[in-house]
Amino acid sequence: NDVEREFTQVFATLFPGGEGRLLLTNPDDMLTTGIEVEARPPGKKIKRLSLLSGGEKSLTAVAMLVAIFRARPSPFYVMDEVEAALDDVNLRRL
Repeated sequence: NDVEREFTQVFATLFPGGEGRLLLTNPDDMLTTGIEVEARPPGKKIKRLSLLSGGEKSLTAVAMLVAIFRARPSPFYVMDEVEAALDDVNLRRL
């Protein structure tokens, strides 16, 4: 629940005017459930992660990592070449 809340906030920061959500695929059984990522970059319809562009997928993944980091703080984080798959438009958002 806290990761979902953080993801929504981080996604909105990376995609101003957009909306991102995390949904459990089987909320009745926490042992077998998965996580479905829904993303709506600004000016687009809600899409599953598999339908996003490469840059949108990368930024959505960064939003997920940052959400986990914020929900479950650690003394330090190491992220290498996060921007490698981003084009100029998406790089400016990071």
